[in-house]
Amino acid sequence: MDWKLLIPMIFVLAGVLSLVTLPKDSPITVEEALENSDSLQGENITVIGKATKGTIACTQMFCGENNSCCNTCSGSVNLGENSSITLQGEEIGCSGKSCNITCTPETGQKYIMTGKIEKNYGQTSLKVEDYRRKE
Repeated sequence: MDWKLLIPMIFVLAGVLSLVTLPKDSPITVEEALENSDSLQGENITVIGKATKGTIACTQMFCGENNSCCNTCSGSVNLGENSSITLQGEEIGCSGKSCNITCTPETGQKYIMTGKIEKNYGQTSLKVEDYRRKE
């Protein structure tokens, strides 16, 4: 038997077994969702993670001395810290003036989120249907 062929087969088999045992109705971590995003695409899942600010863009107007906070900003909220899932949904995101940006859900907090996982152009996102703060 050629060992060079057997070792990659073992890793493939281990990956298939982990996908089979991954629970879709009980919460999984952001890391588990990202590792299995190809097989979970289009599925409703429940994910636990910390909400963080995603990409924030602001207008670039000259504000002047009397109004130093005049630029309008908006952006996304992610789930996860190092690797993350972009959250999508009504009333989900960040907005405000450059000196006072607020996000929904509130960043820095842990949440349990349920929604449909999607993958587009290498970016994994969650179309959020429901969420609550993890106590």
